[in-house]
Amino acid sequence: MRPERWFVQELSAFDPELFVVWDERLKRWTIRQWVVRYGRCTDTRADWVEKSILVMRVCYRDEYFHDVHYKPLDNRALQAIRLMRWQNLNPNLAQIEIDRNNDRLEESFEADKRLIARDVAADSWRHFQTHTVQ
Repeated sequence: MRPERWFVQELSAFDPELFVVWDERLKRWTIRQWVVRYGRCTDTRADWVEKSILVMRVCYRDEYFHDVHYKPLDNRALQAIRLMRWQNLNPNLAQIEIDRNNDRLEESFEADKRLIARDVAADSWRHFQTHTVQ
């Protein structure tokens, strides 16, 4: 099976080391990256398995990230590759974003605690003002 020309062009424009092949054993498209400089050939499975590493298997996945069934090559696969590359190059940005969200959640929690404490104090004050012991 041959991938569509536009997909191969977009993939090689993004990174010339990436290529897409049909894995006959898995019945899935796989995007791989060459690890050797010379002798690259995608004709036989043994050749590209030995000389490249798996980057992504193009397939639909369930909530447990298991391969569910075949998925055609489209822009979503290219976007996933770009996102993976961006996350690999900028791992600290994801951690910074997580820290920001955690700080916002803590501030919101503290504000809620202050509001609850204020309401309890106001109710207690009203209760003691109206029910004084004589």
